[in-house]
Amino acid sequence: AYGVAGWLASVVIAWTLAPTVLGGDLRPVLAAVGLAVITAAMLAAGGRHGRGVAATVGLVAGLQALVIATWLAAAFVDAPRWDIWDLVPMLMRQEAQGLSLRDLWAPHNEHRPLVARAVLLANVALTDWNHWYELGVMLVVTAVHFLIVVRYARETGRGRGPATVIALAGAGTFVATATQWENYLQGWQIALVVGAAAVSGSFLLLTTGAPTWRRLAAAASLALLGTASFGSCLLAWPIGALGLAVRRGPGWLARTAAWLVTGGVVGAAYVHGLVHPVGLPPPAPVLSSFTALAQVIYGTCMALAMPVWYAPMAFSDTQSVAWWLLPTLGATGIGVGTALIGWHLVATRARGEFAWLFPALLLVFAAGACALTAIGRVPLGMHAMTASRYIVFTSLFWVGLVLLLTIALPWRSLVARRAASVVAVVIVAAGLRAWVDSLPAIEAHYVGGALAREALLRGDVVGAVVLFPSPPVLDERQQYLRRRKLSLFRPGAR
Repeated sequence: AYGVAGWLASVVIAWTLAPTVLGGDLRPVLAAVGLAVITAAMLAAGGRHGRGVAATVGLVAGLQALVIATWLAAAFVDAPRWDIWDLVPMLMRQEAQGLSLRDLWAPHNEHRPLVARAVLLANVALTDWNHWYELGVMLVVTAVHFLIVVRYARETGRGRGPATVIALAGAGTFVATATQWENYLQGWQIALVVGAAAVSGSFLLLTTGAPTWRRLAAAASLALLGTASFGSCLLAWPIGALGLAVRRGPGWLARTAAWLVTGGVVGAAYVHGLVHPVGLPPPAPVLSSFTALAQVIYGTCMALAMPVWYAPMAFSDTQSVAWWLLPTLGATGIGVGTALIGWHLVATRARGEFAWLFPALLLVFAAGACALTAIGRVPLGMHAMTASRYIVFTSLFWVGLVLLLTIALPWRSLVARRAASVVAVVIVAAGLRAWVDSLPAIEAHYVGGALAREALLRGDVVGAVVLFPSPPVLDERQQYLRRRKLSLFRPGAR
């Protein structure tokens, strides 16, 4: 109830602001209506959920889409920012001698963002690098990601009406959370958005439906898509194997072996030729230093809490409530999730019930990806752990936890269901509150980006360092874009 009320309040504000912010552009409204209809139709298919439940979930999804589209359209700056400038040397090489698969697979820090490069190169070829299409792609991928969770709810058919509404309101809250604003507003971050959606789709195929080789191949394809997007998605291979081993079924040993062999080949191809990025410190020595281990644990728990309590500078003030509250929230979430998964392993696995396995894998993947990031980024500074871009993965932790508390709750008693629903509603409400908490950061990002864009149009690279920190490099690359009439220099750019 609180979650629905929050959405209604948000949409009233968004509906009031939309005509002014969007300049009469009705596409976000039409997209929101389309998502609402698709969501309701998907959930109602098969007759496991009533029309009222399906319509309510569709309404919530549509309101969410309208709010996030309105906010992002108001804050978007049509200019390249930070890592995406590294595409310019690739464009130069393409113009001079063409590109190969090796160029697309080349490392970028610890990652191999082949998918992001392919999408961005297509955008350059088709639209002269109109960055608004990058935002559009990310919103479409986010909608698909949400529909993956809707498909899970339809496949399981478990949970009473209120539980399903709370579960999918929570999925929408965290999959499209405004706290990951950095991903939406910077085109290079397509890599993370696609990676998270691909991993969720892979886990859905592994944990629902008939355990066939065709589904295994499709799941492996999505895991490969995620791996070719962002390095953390390598965890999909061992975690997916864990899901196969828990679920079992006919021929599970052969399918698990095939999955692990495929993952091993992909992993070997990934690490071959990968070197530690210049300028980044070595990973935290968690096996030899208790201090490093404690810092990684603190950073992991703090980052996990960001989708429900957005305070990116919490680590900087030891006297603030957020300094201890965020890691406490993250640790509590880990404890609750572990208890629910443990209960399922003991009580429901023996009965062949595996509705809990999909959210459990999401939870394990999110925690693992967060810990992996902490090992690599805590030595750089705790601020790296609270970067908005990583929330696309940590938000999956809360999606999984809300699903475990509602649709996949291991207990059937009325008291247990009501208590779990209350906890889930509190989590969803906290996620909605975090949307609002992210608005100052979104506004600051917009103001800085808009001023830097105007400076770059004037040729003032020093005034545009917000877009890229090295003026000499920025000058060389902006001259190329200006000559080719690409990006913010294309005709009709806005």
